Amino acid sequence: MEVDIDDEINNVIARRQPAARDLPLLMAMAKCVTNLERSSDETWKITKRLLKIDEACPATAMQTDRKAEKLR
Repeated sequence: MEVDIDDEINNVIARRQPAARDLPLLMAMAKCVTNLERSSDETWKITKRLLKIDEACPATAMQTDRKAEKLR
């Protein structure tokens, strides 16, 4: 997804030749996409770790199984 958005930003820059005031906005959007992608990856890692921790506790394992099925 990040690569697709970067390609689209490059296409806009190449084809439309944005004004000087629009170029910083396009560059900021490119940085935001990178940060959002990284955040979502980290969120998914944290979620997987928490599910493993929760599985270790038998009292809440059934609740976790139901929640995990919703995430998948």
